[in-house]
Amino acid sequence: TDTNGVKLWHKLYGNDGRQYDDIIKTIDNQLFLTGFSNYPNSIIYTKIDTLGNILWEKRIITDGFDRATSAIQLLDSTIVIAGVKHDSNYVAKIDFNGRIIWETTFGISSGTFNLKMLKDGSFVGCGEGVHSGSSSVQGVIYKLCSNGTLLWERYYGVPNFPSHFYDIVQTEDGGFIACGSGGGLNGTQDIWVMRLDSIGCNTPNCDIPPLLSICVDDTLGIESIIEDFQFKIYPNPATSIINILLFENRSVVPANAEIFIYNAQGQLIDSRLRGNDVKMELDVSNYPKGLYFVVLSNKSEMKSQKLIVE
Repeated sequence: TDTNGVKLWHKLYGNDGRQYDDIIKTIDNQLFLTGFSNYPNSIIYTKIDTLGNILWEKRIITDGFDRATSAIQLLDSTIVIAGVKHDSNYVAKIDFNGRIIWETTFGISSGTFNLKMLKDGSFVGCGEGVHSGSSSVQGVIYKLCSNGTLLWERYYGVPNFPSHFYDIVQTEDGGFIACGSGGGLNGTQDIWVMRLDSIGCNTPNCDIPPLLSICVDDTLGIESIIEDFQFKIYPNPATSIINILLFENRSVVPANAEIFIYNAQGQLIDSRLRGNDVKMELDVSNYPKGLYFVVLSNKSEMKSQKLIVE
């Protein structure tokens, strides 16, 4: 349609019982659609131009009612899709031409309804699933690293009543607000809104022992590399001022890259916009002693390093 809602064109795609559940605009000003088809059973994703002409189309053949319900375009032109495959949450990263870079499934009788990318390059998804010990569908929220590694997955709901999450947003303090529908105390289906902390807890001390909720590459020491980009932290361990020294290829890491500081529980402690400086100073003298993680994000990629405050 035009800006007034007047129809300019319409298209019908396939003769295979397909349905599209999400559509996004890509960085090359085309359109990307995700969904499913029944003949054959498959997850389907299609790229079209602004006149509705198919540029390419890909299928992931499955043996059940599987689908991709959400899509995100990243700054490096790749796309991450999410949905359900083999009764599990399904997330995959595909390249500019639709080829799969990585894919992952997890959960039991689960499915993703919405996926969002966070500031540190990780992903948070929400949907529904069946947790051990429960006889009904519950709301599910999970967090993934940028490479698809599952950090945590949590279930929420009223026992014996179906519950679902349909959307989720991150709050300024690093937590989350999710919304959907849940079973009411009298057996009705009610609107459901839940506030969570940065590791998905809706009650104090739900995470004992604590989970690591940020993505860390344990094979790296003081130096960490994003393609042609390196950064150093010194002194480390530290008691007061630390220096974050940046070596860059500006085409890889833009000037608006951000640095995030997390504690060992995955809570966001501080964040700084990099600007044009190649060295940043940060005062950690007020930080409680312990382990922290310094995360560098350029919106499409991220790396992290350990920092010890003594």
